[in-house]
Amino acid sequence: MDLWHTIGFTGEDIIIAWQDVRLSTQCVKIWREAGRPAEFQILALGGDDHHMVLWFISDAAAQLLDAAGSDWRRFLLGTRGAPPPHATPVLLDPTEKEATP
Repeated sequence: MDLWHTIGFTGEDIIIAWQDVRLSTQCVKIWREAGRPAEFQILALGGDDHHMVLWFISDAAAQLLDAAGSDWRRFLLGTRGAPPPHATPVLLDPTEKEATP
């Protein structure tokens, strides 16, 4: 069974402190430095009553984030076996060009 870590950002985290932007920038940097491994996955979904946005971090990504000293775990809400089916990728690499038809 896969392990996914759920983190949440409150309105204050997003609007006042930009924690989601700060963390996503850090995640892209760590992902690139690790050679862009496919198992490094972070997905997002709209939040709940307390959190505006939820992220679902693959265990492989969590291990790399921990090894790099990221403070992502302060947003940790819990773990689960799989991300929700409608979650979308957070990691979009602006250095990669979109394929043209």
